[in-house]
Amino acid sequence: MEFERLDWLWLLIPVVFFVIWRLLIFRQQWKALLTYFGSQQLAKLLPGFSFQRKYLALSSLGIAMIFFVLALVNPRVGTERQEMMTETVNVLIAMDLSFSMLAEDRMPNRLEVAKQRAIELIDALPGSRFSILNFAGVAEQHLPFTSDRAAAKMGIRSLEAGTLPIQGTSFEQMLSEAASILSEAGSGVLVVISDGETHDDQYSTALSLLSENNFPVFTVGIGTEDGTTIPEYISGRRESRRDLDGNLIITRLESETLKEIAFESGGGFLANPSPNAMIQLSDQIQEFSTSGISQGSFRVYRNFYPWLTGVGLIFLLLYRFFSVNQTQSTT
Repeated sequence: MEFERLDWLWLLIPVVFFVIWRLLIFRQQWKALLTYFGSQQLAKLLPGFSFQRKYLALSSLGIAMIFFVLALVNPRVGTERQEMMTETVNVLIAMDLSFSMLAEDRMPNRLEVAKQRAIELIDALPGSRFSILNFAGVAEQHLPFTSDRAAAKMGIRSLEAGTLPIQGTSFEQMLSEAASILSEAGSGVLVVISDGETHDDQYSTALSLLSENNFPVFTVGIGTEDGTTIPEYISGRRESRRDLDGNLIITRLESETLKEIAFESGGGFLANPSPNAMIQLSDQIQEFSTSGISQGSFRVYRNFYPWLTGVGLIFLLLYRFFSVNQTQSTT
């Protein structure tokens, strides 16, 4: 047995002292009255008054107060320990941080739109666990899996294009690293947010690994098929990025690549989705690879405060009964 609120137990001290003090004072007063008036004269002065009933009334009040204090303390017994499980989805968000994501065919630029869509997805999946995978020419895990949505959104907001050591876009690197992360987690889905441009098409092996392990890939395309230049700033002056031959680089949304990755893995594809479309995407994600995650265990208790409160009420009624009966007899 244990006590839920042991700090309330000190109330027993003043309660017990009050009950004992009140009974002693009443006993002394009664003895004084008997000594002064005598039993026969006192019976005439207080017709129908009963020392025993008054004593029982005060005793009942004291016992009721004691039981109410014990109810506050709440003695309880742990009957069993139960494990708490919750349904969750591991969501790995792969963010394209290549320079092409700075293109402004989506305002203010592709990367800022991609970050906003990723945050909307996180908000739409409460209870899920999130991890962030950055990729360009290489892929690096930016944030391990966490159920802290605030931390995940902060991680998304902190992303900047061009921060990875190797630029370009390698889907093979990204998909291989994603397969490794999800395999370690045991289940989950991959959400790729990119403009779809890639400098390699040798990602079939990594994509097959994701499909075989039931890790669906959902791709979100950001950009326009008409394309635009990529801005860069040189000595504070805005320029457009050029290739080694001095030609302007035009970047476009490559939807076919993203569709292929999504459909071959059993996922889905969205092009320039709205916030409502991201909510619909979250509904699709929740259908995949949900798994029970243990959140620890808790003990089931049998509480005694209802019984103690009930006993206290019974003694309170007895106090009322003896007091009313005493008053009626006196009158």
